Amino acid sequence: MGCLCQVEESNYAPIGEFTSVRIIDISKTIRGIGENEYVTGGKERRQRYSETIVRSTELGRRERALLIRALEEES
Repeated sequence: MGCLCQVEESNYAPIGEFTSVRIIDISKTIRGIGENEYVTGGKERRQRYSETIVRSTELGRRERALLIRALEEES
């Protein structure tokens, strides 16, 4: 979510670079947080190839902000 809240949308490669997580694990994580409606995503055509594009939702950005605020209060 941290990566997605900094950009409008992303494919898996930049998320992997940002988090050092393998693509297969990113896919599983995106699927999980997508079920909670924190992100949306799907295949989109980019030039000759399709790729999976992921976007954070308003709910996802709001929940992330609440989590960060709670963690800051704990410190």
